[in-house]
Amino acid sequence: MMSMILRRGHFVLLASDLNGIYSRKLRQVTVFGANRNRQVVVSTVIRTLVILVVAVAASGSVLYLFGKYELVEIGVTVAAIVSLLIAPISSYRVLSLIQQLEETRKDLEDISTHDYLTGIFNRRFMIEQANTILALGFRHHFQVSLIMMDIDHFKQVNDTHGHTTGDGVLVELAKYVRSLIRVTDIFGRYGGEEFIVFMPHTPLEDAVGLAERIREGVKSSRFSNLAITISMGVSVANESTKTLDDLIDKADVAMYEAKGAGRDRVKVSRTATA
Repeated sequence: MMSMILRRGHFVLLASDLNGIYSRKLRQVTVFGANRNRQVVVSTVIRTLVILVVAVAASGSVLYLFGKYELVEIGVTVAAIVSLLIAPISSYRVLSLIQQLEETRKDLEDISTHDYLTGIFNRRFMIEQANTILALGFRHHFQVSLIMMDIDHFKQVNDTHGHTTGDGVLVELAKYVRSLIRVTDIFGRYGGEEFIVFMPHTPLEDAVGLAERIREGVKSSRFSNLAITISMGVSVANESTKTLDDLIDKADVAMYEAKGAGRDRVKVSRTATA
């Protein structure tokens, strides 16, 4: 949500997290105002113009978030041209404001697509992208595989070493896994210590091979100076797969089979060849 309020003689643009999961304070953009040491006199015309430009530029950010990408550049360009032609004296301030609005838009985009802790895709955006790729796979008949992984005994890490260390483990693990996958793979945090790698154009044997490389690499490395292991489940889309949830559920069942078999191993969904 974006809003503009008057605070201590300043118009301030505020933004908050669109997901509603968490929020953080973004940049405050001062449009015009005065302080104790200096009085800034702005005419009614210029004030109106500045507010108009802010509205146009801010609407560009909102249009972006709602998918109206083709209108974003128009809004920003109009704001810049109007300020330059009609109010050259205030152009520098307005252009500076537009730049700050663009930076705020980028912050909002990052919040809406990436996990705040690890920097990889968040669950919502990952599912959205994976659904699109899976639909293409069904239409064009290319193989799609999925790996679900979970850190073994992660609760003990938090209980013994603290949540700060636990967060460090998650961050370093995400960085390590990202270094092993392709740029075309979709990697995201599914929840807590669970991660998903969604792989287009990937047969089952290749997905299993990647899962084993990740597992072996994690076992031989240290994360936040701790030795950890992971359990993994692998599934592949086939005739029995109707939705992305089906693909995830199959990998989830296989992952818990890996945990039940002693952890630190990879299990393939029993329906992978069905």
